[in-house]
Amino acid sequence: MTCANNLRQIGLALNTYHEQYGQYPILGSADGNPSRPWRFKFFSLQSRLLPHMGESVIYNNINFDVGATVSNARDSVYNATAAASQIETFLCPSDPRRLSVSSGNNNYRINMGTIAETIVDFSFENGPFSLFGPRRSSDIQDGLSKTAAFSEKLRGDGMNSVVTPDVDIFLIPPPNSALVSNAAYVNFCGTIRPPFPPHDSFNGFTWLLSGTSTTWYNHVLVPNSLIPDCGKDGTDPYRGLFPARSWHNDGVNLLMLDGSTRFVQENLESRIWQALGTKTGGEALSDF
Repeated sequence: MTCANNLRQIGLALNTYHEQYGQYPILGSADGNPSRPWRFKFFSLQSRLLPHMGESVIYNNINFDVGATVSNARDSVYNATAAASQIETFLCPSDPRRLSVSSGNNNYRINMGTIAETIVDFSFENGPFSLFGPRRSSDIQDGLSKTAAFSEKLRGDGMNSVVTPDVDIFLIPPPNSALVSNAAYVNFCGTIRPPFPPHDSFNGFTWLLSGTSTTWYNHVLVPNSLIPDCGKDGTDPYRGLFPARSWHNDGVNLLMLDGSTRFVQENLESRIWQALGTKTGGEALSDF
C-alpha cells in the first residue's frame, strides 16, 4: 500500500506539472522549463517533479547549468548535495537495500516504451515521454488510463565483485552491432548463464540522473522476467532490456498517466503489458 501511495504522489506531481506547463517534462532536458530541451544535461524527469512533491529545498539545490552526470567530478561537486538527498517517496519499502555509493537512491522508473534500441533512433520512441520534443496528454492516443507512466524496479547491491542476477545489469560486450531488434536482445540475454559476463551492480543508485540504470525501464519484457536486465556495454545510457521488478508477491505496482495505480501480475500476457507501454499503439485493451 505504501508503494502504491508513493506512485500516486508521483502521478499527482506529474499531472500538476502538466497543468502548469501544458506538457510533460522532457527527458534529459536542462531544467523544468519547457523552452530548454535536451542539451545533454541528463537531469531526470523525477528531478523536475520535486517542486510539485513538496521537495522545493532539494530542487533549489540542483545546479541545472551543469550536467547531472554524477560520475563527473566537476558536475558532482555542484550537485552533490542534491544527489545525496534521499527522497522517501522514491523508495519502495519492500526493497530495503541502500546503495553505499549514494543515499539518493531510486525505485520508481519512467516508462520508455517497448523498443530496446530506442536510444539509437529517437524517431522510434513509442512511450509517453520524449527526449527531444514536448509530449502532451493529447498525444496519448491510447488513453491516459491505458498507458503506463511509472513502475518500480529493484535497486542493485552496489557490489560489482558479486553477481546478483535479480538486480544486476549484465553487459553485452562488443562487437554487438547485430543486436538491434527486440527479438535479438531477448535471444541473447535469455542465454546468460555462469560464467556470467561483466555486470553493473548499481541499478537505481540515483534519482537525479536520466538513464536505464537509474530512472528508466521498458516494456519489452513482462514484470519480474526471468531474463535478467541486460544492456550494451559502452553505451550511455545502456540499450537493452530493463523490465519492471519488485519484491512484492507475484507482480509490480504500475502508475498510469491518469494518476491511477494498478497492481499488475507478473503472469500478465506479454501483448497486454507491451500495449500498456505504448502511447499510440491503437491496441484494444479491456480492463486488466
